[in-house]
Amino acid sequence: MCKCEKINDEILYKYNNSYHEGIKYTPIEGWDNPNKIIAHNQDVCAYRGKFYKRYERNELKEGTKILYSRNDNVKNKDMKGRFYNKGFILRGLKPNSYLIRTTEGKIIKRNGFQVKEDLG
Repeated sequence: MCKCEKINDEILYKYNNSYHEGIKYTPIEGWDNPNKIIAHNQDVCAYRGKFYKRYERNELKEGTKILYSRNDNVKNKDMKGRFYNKGFILRGLKPNSYLIRTTEGKIIKRNGFQVKEDLG
């Protein structure tokens, strides 16, 4: 056994026997007890489901006047995430995205978090 194989085995041993915060146990414990993995995955999925339900947005109808935010790749970082631009919904796309006609006449796509109804 060469020196590099010995080092690789040592790294693998340390990794498999160290506690992993994401899965809440060591990989060896998960390998020895597969039911533990299934229970953990069910807990994670239940948590994520509750988290995303809190941020569910209302469906916007075709023709609704809206405000939309710019994309993340803007030069002026003060404009990022702000709802400055006006337009209206051409049609809804799944999941939670919209085709929008801007006031300049362009057709763009935005997701539900980048769009809100214009109440003004």
